Amino acid sequence: MIKKTVYGLLFEALLVFFAGCNNSPKAQESPIKIPLGETFELSKGVVNEVHQQRIPEDHEVMITQSAFMPTSLKIKPGDSVTWISIRNETHKLVEEKGLFYSGNILRTKKHFTFIFDNPGTYSYHDVDTGATGEIIVK
Repeated sequence: MIKKTVYGLLFEALLVFFAGCNNSPKAQESPIKIPLGETFELSKGVVNEVHQQRIPEDHEVMITQSAFMPTSLKIKPGDSVTWISIRNETHKLVEEKGLFYSGNILRTKKHFTFIFDNPGTYSYHDVDTGATGEIIVK
């Protein structure tokens, strides 16, 4: 009787041991696909939002004979600004704190582009004409 009980317990222990050693591959879960900008509830009740990635924009400022159009421009971090000469004149753009210098922008349709990564107000002027402008990054 004791012999049967010992064998029975040993058999049960082996079954439990081998059941836990299952080497079969686990089913892989598919990633959850959530449309951009939508919210979903996590298992612990936390609400999370899938953020859309913003695509930086390119803005243009026209350089006339004596002014910039527009003279003030509001943009977002990561956006670029392209200054385009619309007259056949020399222009050199300088940011007041030395952040950028365009070099000579000669002739019609020549341009200079700068990417603004950090928030702030950036004042600049044209060395040749004295025109002033500002870029506001928010």
